[in-house]
Amino acid sequence: MYSIAQEYATANELQLSLQWFEKLLAQHPTHAYGHYHYAKVLERCERVDDAMEILRRGLAHARHANDGKAASELASYLDELTP
Repeated sequence: MYSIAQEYATANELQLSLQWFEKLLAQHPTHAYGHYHYAKVLERCERVDDAMEILRRGLAHARHANDGKAASELASYLDELTP
């Protein structure tokens, strides 16, 4: 699902990409990089508030899993989007 979502994002099929990211996170809610790249597509769709919410969720999961690398990347991206 992650790869399919990424392929649609690369092809600029953003609505299809969002649908696949939603499916991915519904089945695998702790997929840190799914949250990261879902937020990227949301940002491209000018849905920055939604992207920030997804990043916060992903960050909470990454911290809970003690995944420092993912947490750092999610936090950094969230900082970029925060006004």
